[in-house]
Amino acid sequence: MTRHRRGRKRTRFGLPKEPARSVKVLWESASEEERTRAHRTCMALLEMWLGKKAKEEVAAELGLSSIRVWQLSQSGLSGMLCGLLKQPRTRGKVEAMPRDPENDPRALKARIKKLESQLELTEDLVRVLKDCPWNRGADFQGLEEFLKARQAKLERQARRESRARKGPQEAGGNVAQDTGERPPG
Repeated sequence: MTRHRRGRKRTRFGLPKEPARSVKVLWESASEEERTRAHRTCMALLEMWLGKKAKEEVAAELGLSSIRVWQLSQSGLSGMLCGLLKQPRTRGKVEAMPRDPENDPRALKARIKKLESQLELTEDLVRVLKDCPWNRGADFQGLEEFLKARQAKLERQARRESRARKGPQEAGGNVAQDTGERPPG
């Protein structure tokens, strides 16, 4: 009796419409070609598991060695076993991956908003101090230059932090490289 019979078992399975949350990030990050190749490999392994094809036939179909087919079979079985474990219950919106607090876009946006509001308050205070009766006619040129230099320094610091988050390869050069003059102090 041969190990692989040609019975009426179902051997065609469609792609999952919604992958499990634990593998969703892997699925979405894969290219369409990788997804198609994974689906083809999965179908061949299922045919082998169901006894429709021998391991050697699957190896020839996929262009792999018999040992690699066995390794993929074990990996697929492990993934299926993990997928069949009870999934943790989630409440509300779930993030795909935990975020680093320093690189969390929401935290960075909140920090930028806070710094912008502080800058606006400082500029308002300077305007009020300029209009005070005892300061009329006083020279505020030095203060205005200081505020412009401070603003430029904050902008350069924000650009450096942005480049550091992206990494040297994405930022297009040396992270420590900076342009413009350094403000006093």
